[in-house]
Amino acid sequence: MTRNVASLFRFALALAVLLTLGLAGCATLEPMGGEAPICRPTPEAPCPPPKPAKAEAASQGQELIETARTMMGTRYKYGGIAPQSGFDCSGFTRWVYEQHGIDLPRSSVEQFEMGRPVGIESLKPGDLVFFRIRRRNQSLHVGIVTGPGTFIHSPNKGDRVREESFLQPYWVGRYIGARRVLN
Repeated sequence: MTRNVASLFRFALALAVLLTLGLAGCATLEPMGGEAPICRPTPEAPCPPPKPAKAEAASQGQELIETARTMMGTRYKYGGIAPQSGFDCSGFTRWVYEQHGIDLPRSSVEQFEMGRPVGIESLKPGDLVFFRIRRRNQSLHVGIVTGPGTFIHSPNKGDRVREESFLQPYWVGRYIGARRVLN
């Protein structure tokens, strides 16, 4: 009985908040498909100005991914920093970001200190994801988030740049964090 009363109270409170916002005159709707929000202003409640930084960051992330995908199939090379010779993981991420005027350090350990930390639940295309592959070694593996649960990276010797899920048990067990370098 107590749970039902508490649930009913939370529902009534949420409804009151929604009604209050609706009566205030600005109904902001979030359309599907990444379109800009729609706001119907009133003299009492004008709409806030658009936020181009988020759209700009989102498009910058998509542009990074498009560039990264052009390198699909490029061979792995330890110490590699260019498409002609091949890439190691951090050489790949550095090269992709460099094509968009963003300077990343050469090593994955240094890249892990760039930007700001991002929780796994908040990852966006273009974010860097990091994994600890060898327990004794200080090196990290890095890739670029391409979408929900996916990333593109230059895996290891004998492999080629590819896109895959980081929700596979292998990657989940080695995941150590993510960084956002874009705005």
